[in-house]
Amino acid sequence: MTDTERTIERIRAFKTHKSWGFTRLATEAGINKTTLRAMDLPGWNPTKETIVQLERIIPAAFQIDEAVNA
Repeated sequence: MTDTERTIERIRAFKTHKSWGFTRLATEAGINKTTLRAMDLPGWNPTKETIVQLERIIPAAFQIDEAVNA
């Protein structure tokens, strides 16, 4: 798994952990919600800018396990 793939999984886990929909996630990250429309589909390939914006809203200490154990 590449670093980008791990980051995407972390973003998806955070969204699940917070029980946020695409609109809330996009709003929090300051991006257009249509950018996230395909987020849960295999092969979603966001731009670097989108990844950076999404990572900014995830606490550094957040672990994927938190979403699983919530």
